[in-house]
Amino acid sequence: MTKTQKSILIVEDDSGISHILELKLKSAGYATTLVSGGEAALTALKKTKFNLMLLDLRMPGMDGFMVLQTMRKHKDTTPVIVCSVLSQDADIKRAKEFGIVDYIIKVNVPLQGILDRIERFFKTESGNT
Repeated sequence: MTKTQKSILIVEDDSGISHILELKLKSAGYATTLVSGGEAALTALKKTKFNLMLLDLRMPGMDGFMVLQTMRKHKDTTPVIVCSVLSQDADIKRAKEFGIVDYIIKVNVPLQGILDRIERFFKTESGNT
């Protein structure tokens, strides 16, 4: 049984975290693209269609909230899972107002848990199509 490889844009300014995520996702069979900031994320989204974006919120320059706001302004419907250290209810609520599919507080969820949430998203998405 072959499956179409899903592509994931990882937007994370911490190179250690982004490379660990990339290795884990590639070993699970996903195609990944890494970018380290909001501007780079928007550029990548203009060039390539991704099946999912993992988005950090706290980044220098353009933060994740601005990325979400710009995406929605330009009618970009790429599904987004926020993966952030921000754990305040107000931050979670604000992110969800942009229509994200999930919010992961990365200090509370192990790497395998992040992969599990991504796989759950793709299973749910394929069930809806």
